[in-house]
Amino acid sequence: MVNGVPTCRNDFVDEKDLEKAFVLAFNEFITDNSRIEAWKTEDRGPLKRHRAKQLLEMSKQEPLTGMVDKLAELVVWEVRILGKKEYEFTFMDGSRVKATVE
Repeated sequence: MVNGVPTCRNDFVDEKDLEKAFVLAFNEFITDNSRIEAWKTEDRGPLKRHRAKQLLEMSKQEPLTGMVDKLAELVVWEVRILGKKEYEFTFMDGSRVKATVE
């Protein structure tokens, strides 16, 4: 609730669906060539440079096949529930990726 007004219309978020959505979103996030090029070229401060280096290393690995809790904690800034089985993940670099699970 914000100022007495409900902001979330979902009654229940299934943890398995959320985990599947994270895997989908992360794999899209880490394989997007435009993002990868931005991590290589954007001018940034020391912390953002370090984060970009970490993300570039992740982009060289195989896509996820299952949930990795520690990874999610490191790379996800925010998750928005858009509807039943629909999520939007905001990653630490500010990128947003939508994921829908079946």
